[in-house]
Amino acid sequence: MMSMVGLLIGLLVDSYEALKLGVRLRKYIRRMKEGKHVDVPREVEEDISRIYGGAIGSQVVSAFIKYIETGDEKPIESIIESYSNLDEVAITVDVTDRRPEVRFQAEYHRRPEYTYRLVREGGLKPEEFPMVAKSIGKLIQLTANIHPEAKKMLILSTPVALAFQVGQTIGTRYRIHLLHLHTPKGKYVEISPISHP
Repeated sequence: MMSMVGLLIGLLVDSYEALKLGVRLRKYIRRMKEGKHVDVPREVEEDISRIYGGAIGSQVVSAFIKYIETGDEKPIESIIESYSNLDEVAITVDVTDRRPEVRFQAEYHRRPEYTYRLVREGGLKPEEFPMVAKSIGKLIQLTANIHPEAKKMLILSTPVALAFQVGQTIGTRYRIHLLHLHTPKGKYVEISPISHP
């Protein structure tokens, strides 16, 4: 049976894979497992940190880089132990450069625990949507595994088609509470998850 640490490492690599970073990361992990010294180039670490962040997400990225360089699972285990009992976690996803994490922080008086930000000049191309949806789905899966009992709040600042594909990717496996920006109030309104009998 795969350990929780192994599962999280796999999810991170798969998520990065969807963004074409995974090939390099798998090479570094293979070298580390062969007992060879690995230094993750600063630009790779910066690429990852530009996409994934948040109060806990940035710690997960740092622990993951440390794991690749040293083979030490303890920082990842420490994150799991420290944060697995949270009552609620927030994930913001931004591919439109609207910075939903800023409004979330102002309204909820805390940073979102996880952020995903992939903003490109001219926006994402529709042919990139499936790859990005898979990557976002892996982040949601990762979050669900670290925080199995927590209420998971999700803010999507994405084109509608991409949001739909994210929904297709994760299905109804996780109870996700969507936060919708209700413009007349200028606040996030929680949309209850769909319940199935």
